[in-house]
Amino acid sequence: MRKTSSSLVESQPMEIEITRELPPVELPPVTFDHIRDRLRTSLKSVTESNEKHKMEYEKVNQAYEASQTSLEKNTIDYPQMEKAYQFYQQCRAYVYSFLECYNEKMMTLKNLEERWLQLYKQRTDMIITRRQEDVKDQCMEYSTVKAAALVNGTLTTNDFRTALDQKRQRRATEREARRLRRRKDREQTTNQHFDGMSTDDEENQSDISSFLTQKQEILNEAEHVLDDVSDEFSQYRNIKTIFEQWKYEQNDTYTDAYIEICLPKVFSPLIRKETIDWKPFETPCRAIEDHQWYQDLLFYGTKDGRNENEDFQFVPLIIEKVIIPKLTIIIENIYDPLSLKQTTNLVKIIENIFQTYPTMTDDSKNVKTLLKSIVDRLQRSLDDDIYIPLYPKEIIALGSSRISSNNSAIIATEFFFRQYWTCVKLLGNITLWSQVLSLKTILDLSIDGLLNRYILLALKQMDLTSNEMITRCLVLAKCFPIKQWFDNNKTILNNQLNDTTLPALENFCLFLKQLTQEYSTLIFSANDKDKKMYKENIRQIRVIFVHLHALDHALELTNEYEIK
Repeated sequence: MRKTSSSLVESQPMEIEITRELPPVELPPVTFDHIRDRLRTSLKSVTESNEKHKMEYEKVNQAYEASQTSLEKNTIDYPQMEKAYQFYQQCRAYVYSFLECYNEKMMTLKNLEERWLQLYKQRTDMIITRRQEDVKDQCMEYSTVKAAALVNGTLTTNDFRTALDQKRQRRATEREARRLRRRKDREQTTNQHFDGMSTDDEENQSDISSFLTQKQEILNEAEHVLDDVSDEFSQYRNIKTIFEQWKYEQNDTYTDAYIEICLPKVFSPLIRKETIDWKPFETPCRAIEDHQWYQDLLFYGTKDGRNENEDFQFVPLIIEKVIIPKLTIIIENIYDPLSLKQTTNLVKIIENIFQTYPTMTDDSKNVKTLLKSIVDRLQRSLDDDIYIPLYPKEIIALGSSRISSNNSAIIATEFFFRQYWTCVKLLGNITLWSQVLSLKTILDLSIDGLLNRYILLALKQMDLTSNEMITRCLVLAKCFPIKQWFDNNKTILNNQLNDTTLPALENFCLFLKQLTQEYSTLIFSANDKDKKMYKENIRQIRVIFVHLHALDHALELTNEYEIK
């Protein structure tokens, strides 16, 4: 057997060097103070560690006790929490169902509102357009240019009438027929009336029938729009009950969810359905307080006759969010400022809202929009509806004469006075808004926009010495609610004006003084009967000054003419 080479190698001893550090020959000196310090340090460390462990133990113990208390409380409150959870689930399901229902119905309701609005707007537009066309026709028929030519002698005939085409002639015939019917209706009353102050809003029977048919269709559809909706979602009281229950049982979450702010939007579809045919511009007008929504929601959130939170503002909030926007739309599209009936009814409704609910201020966006719509509508009427043909004084005098044989002058003068009284009527309608609009706005519209711009110019074209002039001035002066203006602006007006009238009315006062001078001149050459009449006219002018709060002018008149 052959031996391997590895077995032939002999093992060699291993050499490993091991180094070891020997202890020092001399140890550092150990003193008692050193040992004491070491022990104190060790004790301090152990004490701090022990305190830390104690604190951790206290925290764990407190957490344990809190957990136990919470567990016990939750065990006790579990039925109530379960009930609250179920209530919230019911509310959630109700709100989702409510939204789903009215998201579908609102399109129908909006369509019905728009159809109703367009129906009334078309009627208003027809009446206003017809009135404006009548004025244009009469202005063309009895031109101020031809009247001036007659006075200057450049017209070859005494008849300055312009022949109308067949279309305008038909309108003239219809206009006179309507005017005659209104005159016959007025014969049954004893109220003083001036031609031009009535509203020409008569419609023919076919238009009335068509209007009523379309309106009834809209109301029938509105009546049945919620027929497929359960009472739970279509009755004020049922909806109110759901949210009142939330308020009474879970007031904290009710407040956190700002439910009182959302409620007007919740009830808005039902209120809008109920008020589709609400006509605040007509007589009789249904008061806000007579509506079903008002009666059902007035005492929302009241329990045992008490309510200590903001829900007292619920009805004003509904009026601001739902009723005010409807009024704005009506004024923009349906209201005719030349209608005394419409103006009186709208002013009454809006004044009642502002006086009953003091929260209705121009700080509200909707209220501010409403006020702007009123001003814009009045201004539009000033721009579009007002026109007085300024015929020469000779034509007015000729047409006013009872013995005049000039038919053109007579008819032109009648047209002139109708337009004058239309201006006075609009002036009175504008000042009816004095409790709603600011004094500055009323003065700008009524005095700057009408009195100084149109009415005074027309008065100066008339015979100043006629018996009717004082009547015209008295009626004009009564259009200005001076006492109301001073009462509502005591601080400003009383301090600034004292015994003088408003600066804007000074032009009217100057005209009255001019009228007084005319009467005083005539007194010297008049007979006893006329003297007595002229003195009475001067006395009436003093009455007008007192009404206008122009006490300085009244005193001057008293001293100069020794009026008692």
